[in-house]
Amino acid sequence: MGSVPAGAGSPAGDISMVDNRFAPVDAVVAQGQSVAFTNFGRVLHDARDGTGLDLFTTGYLEPPETATVGPLPGAGVYRYYCTFHPEMVGRVRVPVRASHTRVPAGSPVTVRWAASRASSGLVFDVQRRRPGTDRFVDWRTGVTAGSARFWPSVRGLWAIRARVRQQPGDASSDWSPPRAIRVT
Repeated sequence: MGSVPAGAGSPAGDISMVDNRFAPVDAVVAQGQSVAFTNFGRVLHDARDGTGLDLFTTGYLEPPETATVGPLPGAGVYRYYCTFHPEMVGRVRVPVRASHTRVPAGSPVTVRWAASRASSGLVFDVQRRRPGTDRFVDWRTGVTAGSARFWPSVRGLWAIRARVRQQPGDASSDWSPPRAIRVT
């Protein structure tokens, strides 16, 4: 992990641009964390949001320039690409957080899908999967708050996932990796 100037927030996730690929292709950053792209290649590169949300672009980077973007608005998977090299694609994964990953039945769990409220024009969709089922169902849809509490009473392994969506419109991030919560 790299660093950002004092007062600029959390350390940045580092992604390298090497000729015709990003490394890592799949990066994981925490909610509220920035992402630093550094061009270690021999030619001009950029990184541009591919979700349709138009959240970021690094601008054109010559080697060895760095640009920091973010933080991303909340939990989700954000696809991006280099405009010069169509085969050069990557994803930034921002996971959901939970106050507990193991709780007794009926105990409160705070689920956080964003470090702050949604900015203007964006909303969050949050789904959960009950134990013993294989399908996610809507829990919070079109919300601007970054977290909520719930008191799971069904024992087993719950899963929570979230995404960021444009409101109005249909552009969105992909669903975040599921966060597991074991209820005993």
